[in-house]
Amino acid sequence: MKKLTVLMIVLVIIAGMVFVLLHNKAKMAAKMHQKPLTETAVSVEKVSKQSLSDSFSLVGTTAANNDVMVVSGIQGRVTRVLVKVNDYVYPGENLVEIFDDLGKVTSPIAGIVTEVPATVGMMLNSGTEVANVIDISTLKLKVNVGEADVFKLKLGDSVSIITEIYPNVKFQGTISSIGQKADEAHTYPVEIKLPNSKQYPLKAGMFATANFYTHSAQYGIVIPRSALVEDDTTNPQVYVVENGVAKLRNIVTGQEMGTNLVVLQGLSEGEEVVTLGQTNLMNGAEVKVTK
Repeated sequence: MKKLTVLMIVLVIIAGMVFVLLHNKAKMAAKMHQKPLTETAVSVEKVSKQSLSDSFSLVGTTAANNDVMVVSGIQGRVTRVLVKVNDYVYPGENLVEIFDDLGKVTSPIAGIVTEVPATVGMMLNSGTEVANVIDISTLKLKVNVGEADVFKLKLGDSVSIITEIYPNVKFQGTISSIGQKADEAHTYPVEIKLPNSKQYPLKAGMFATANFYTHSAQYGIVIPRSALVEDDTTNPQVYVVENGVAKLRNIVTGQEMGTNLVVLQGLSEGEEVVTLGQTNLMNGAEVKVTK
């Protein structure tokens, strides 16, 4: 009889423990299905259509359209140097006088003299450097374009160019050459012809930024990259706010446009995407939109 009493007590204790465990489990499950008691503050941006003109910028260095080191084709002693640095010379203009007028050393191009190695008394031989003449009436801007962008370019494309020396002035150039062989960094040399300006003159050897616009204007859905959950472009997701509730949405993205992304599928114009505060969000969470 005593053993039976003990067994009954043990069974009662076990039953009580099971009841408590099941009760706690039910409470936890109920909590998991409950909506958050507080609203999460988020910032949103309305989805809009924007111009999808593809563009990119590269920094290059200007060079003279023609840069010629004039060398002597005759022998003789220099008796007089006829030009100095910064002089403007014309094609066929004589640069030095030679003893007994043995011949002439002339400039093959029109341009500005930048260097005069020849001096009075110097003995010229065939190949001796006499003067450097450059033509900067037209400049060449040389940039290196990555393989992902070079096929977007074609000869004759217009290019907008800006410089630090004239930050508010835009120059217009034209693509004159596209390299067919990449360097070790997998970039291709591209040359842009740029007419020099009398009002805003440029010099050879200056830095300039070329802005390429490679597509005609189209319009598409664009969102800030900051709207992505975990900044993941391989499996992009965003939170869309509908009636005060954040809903997780899968999207398909296209090209990057600076800090923005083109959305190909998954969003419609006018919807609101969360751009700040999505770190602690869950699908179905109530949110409070703040500006």
